Amino acid sequence: MRILRRLAIGLALVALLLGGFVLHTLWLAGSFKHIAPHFAGSCTLVTGVSGAEDLAIDRQGRYAFLSASDRLAQHAGKPVPGGIWLYDLQRGGAPVNLTADAGLDFQPHGISLWHGPDGDRLFVINHVGPDRHRIEVFDWRGGKLTRRALLSSSLLASPNDIAAVDGERFYVTNDHGSNGIWRTAEEYLRLPLANVVYFDGRNFREVAGGIMLANGIAVSADGRQLYVAATTGREILSFDREPFTGTLSNRRETALGTAPDNIEPGEGGTLWVGAHPQILKLVAHADHPDRPSPSQVLKLTPRPGGEFAVDEIYLSDGRQMSASSTAAVAGKRLLIGSVYAPGFLDCRLP
Repeated sequence: MRILRRLAIGLALVALLLGGFVLHTLWLAGSFKHIAPHFAGSCTLVTGVSGAEDLAIDRQGRYAFLSASDRLAQHAGKPVPGGIWLYDLQRGGAPVNLTADAGLDFQPHGISLWHGPDGDRLFVINHVGPDRHRIEVFDWRGGKLTRRALLSSSLLASPNDIAAVDGERFYVTNDHGSNGIWRTAEEYLRLPLANVVYFDGRNFREVAGGIMLANGIAVSADGRQLYVAATTGREILSFDREPFTGTLSNRRETALGTAPDNIEPGEGGTLWVGAHPQILKLVAHADHPDRPSPSQVLKLTPRPGGEFAVDEIYLSDGRQMSASSTAAVAGKRLLIGSVYAPGFLDCRLP
């Protein structure tokens, strides 16, 4: 009887611990968060592009480059070529596919636009196939993208986003450090196995690790700060950057209370972040597109001492557009991209 009693107590404790873990995970995933939609401006849904997961606006604020891959088609086993699309912010209208001749091996993800003295350069993460990834570099001149370089490395294990610091050098996030079932375990257990790698113009090397699902990445205007979105960590990481060597130091965290995706720098050192307030609804949305996933945009304003004030600029229940992944601002225009949606939002700030 004593043994049975001890066994029962042990099983009850295990069940209690598991229940607590599940509830804590649901809380961290935003499952209990109340979604009260708000935005002080107005938005229009621009269709014609599916899965515009990342975007970048040129320095004149005239064009936006959209990195799009139809992930819902991929989930359904019917993949289609991805593309880099151009959206005219002044004229509006339908976006134009700049890579219309691309094949199924072009599935772009994170992008970064570098403004050079002789023209712009677009850095693109391309998922060529299962466990095959590379960086494609394009020159943007005369309204055309011309491929300049293809770069690959074993350190590009699961690349998500990219941030160029000049015409040759850049940082890349690997959102996972595991594959297969361990990849899922890494997500739900919030294991800090993701990292950041740096390309110095000749070689790749790891410059930061111990990150919970490293996602979006951005460099400050002066090149001395690097920002990384830790999605399951629900925070933005800030690093001091040594401009000559690319080395990172002095890691700091800004808690968000939501799951950040991509980061885009704005005026005055601000950061614009697309986020997922209920991450499990994002997971369900991938398999059931009719189930909306809430969308959220945060604005981070720098404070003295390296801290940020965090303001929620946009929040919706996903019915206007599901699964926001990125947000970028040019003047009073706010563009919001999505992981899966058949379109993106062109918004006017108040």
